[in-house]
Amino acid sequence: MRHGTADARAILPAVVRPVNPRRHAIGDKQLRKQLLARPVTYLLGGLDTLPLAGFDASCPAMAQGPHRLGRGQAFAAYVKQRYATEQKVVVVTLCGHSARCMFTADPALPVLFPKP
Repeated sequence: MRHGTADARAILPAVVRPVNPRRHAIGDKQLRKQLLARPVTYLLGGLDTLPLAGFDASCPAMAQGPHRLGRGQAFAAYVKQRYATEQKVVVVTLCGHSARCMFTADPALPVLFPKP
């Protein structure tokens, strides 16, 4: 295991562990610092509960939650509990695993295009 990899795995879910090379350039501590310092909103599909579209059903992934919605909620709760930070979770109730639905839904628009 390379230096820093275990630390990244403690905060990042399995689906985002193969992070881009820039993550290695800034280091785990800086990545965590940026995550906690920035306003973060997790957009989750309320209907994203079916194992479709490349769903990861491996044992480590299933330990994170039974579906993408559950995994997103668990990750947000983990970050909140572990790092005492308030990051928003917006569940778009009528969307599943569809970028088009998520990014055009009324609950997502204020997140994507905040008013100054």
